[in-house]
Amino acid sequence: MESAPGASIREEHERDGSSVPAAATPPARMAEEPPAEQTGLSRESGFHSAAQQIDLPELLQREEQYGERNDRHENTGNDDRVLRRLATRDDHEAVKSERERIELVVDVVPALTTVRVPLVEVGREAIARVIGAASGQRSRVVVATVASVTRRLASISRQVSGWRHTGAMTAAMSAKQALRMRLSSQLIEPSSAHELDVPGVVGHLLAIQAQDFGQALWAIGLRLPKSTKADVLGALERGEVVRSSPLRGTLFFVAAEDLRWMLRITAPRTIASAVTRHRQLGLDEGVLGRARELAIAELTGGNAITRDRFFAALERAGISTTGQRGYHIIWHLAQTAVICWGPPAGTQQALVLVDEWIPVSRDLEREQALREFALRYFSGHGPATLRDLAWWAKLTLADARLGLELARADLTEVSLDGVPHWVAADGTEVAVMGGESVHALPGFDEYVLGYQDRSLAIAGEHSNLIVPGNNGVFLPTIVSRGRVVGTWRRTSAASGITVRPEPFGILNKGQTAGFERAANAYRAFIAR
Repeated sequence: MESAPGASIREEHERDGSSVPAAATPPARMAEEPPAEQTGLSRESGFHSAAQQIDLPELLQREEQYGERNDRHENTGNDDRVLRRLATRDDHEAVKSERERIELVVDVVPALTTVRVPLVEVGREAIARVIGAASGQRSRVVVATVASVTRRLASISRQVSGWRHTGAMTAAMSAKQALRMRLSSQLIEPSSAHELDVPGVVGHLLAIQAQDFGQALWAIGLRLPKSTKADVLGALERGEVVRSSPLRGTLFFVAAEDLRWMLRITAPRTIASAVTRHRQLGLDEGVLGRARELAIAELTGGNAITRDRFFAALERAGISTTGQRGYHIIWHLAQTAVICWGPPAGTQQALVLVDEWIPVSRDLEREQALREFALRYFSGHGPATLRDLAWWAKLTLADARLGLELARADLTEVSLDGVPHWVAADGTEVAVMGGESVHALPGFDEYVLGYQDRSLAIAGEHSNLIVPGNNGVFLPTIVSRGRVVGTWRRTSAASGITVRPEPFGILNKGQTAGFERAANAYRAFIAR
């Protein structure tokens, strides 16, 4: 089985304890939102300062201290907590005309300051002047506030000609509804989405877990009805889909055009997490630099070589590959976008140069990339939480929040047990079309591993049955009505391939028949 190197950087073991650290608890709110008559602000008054009512410089200083504590927890800066809401009672009227004034409620911990501005005057500098006047300083908290306000107002401005209210009335859902939404979002059950091809399926989920190459082929195949293994291998051969380590340092299938911008966001933190392990292995900058030069020399000209051939080339150059050094070298070269896994080579893939194999990529600025992470994660995995996104992509909570804010206009917020979840704007409509059939999912499937909190689909007592001995190897699973109800195993013999269910309990007749249909679909996929 192909795997990323070393538990300290792979994270394919997916331990429950590897969650994103929780943000530090902010200071208790000291004052409620001051009424308009106390602040001197009104719809007619335009720009005003609230400094006489609230000591904002002091509050901003405390916010700076709070941000510094968050920094030590890897949740950098203000985390975009400002601008909790727009005044929902006025929203419908506010966006009817660009010349109407709107009310912004800007949250500067621990008090609220109300500022009214004309929509036509909205802009980063204009809002900076408003908030700067109120605070008497241009701290980084003010800058973060300006960014938050500007993004939210831009979203409203785009909706002026056709208001679509999404924030004030969050739809509550049941667990059953949430599971069906996920099955639909993940393309496991039929949806109203247009017909996709192999790179389209991978791109829809943004990335598909691929530690086990054979299982990962079926992860694509089950989401593309009537496809064959040859279809997926063909997409790899043509360079439409590649395998690399853009998320959590472990292996994923991604659409080729997405690899570079994803790595630009995730690789710096992932590489930093491996420094200690690389030092233990003697993989300093000099060794890794020589390995990079050798990889370029071996692969330039469209060459594609297996891992074993690359290891042999490293050994000939005096670079030891023992003790996991070879795996870590490949991993580092993948993180730095030098190489990736490209065309099929037997039961695995061959290594190729990214610059040759992927001549054209999407070029996204940082904020565009964070928006893309949020939009495509929630479109392909929703409903899911902000922490699910941060864990899945190994983003800081600050970056995850920023991505969510930037993508908010194209997402719908839903509530599950009072917890905000997000799904594509049309996700609730797509989900109701899903059936309740039984599915034979591969090991390491996104439906299981795509979330920090897996309790919606997996009962706690069954977790160890999916990962026996907590050894990091996720078995193929049987899913019925969105819940994992067992595992399954494949065995090969002269008479053919046998697929044997290992349910957690007794399957009823409908589940038994449904699993047999799913097993037949798997057999048909791998046979062609």
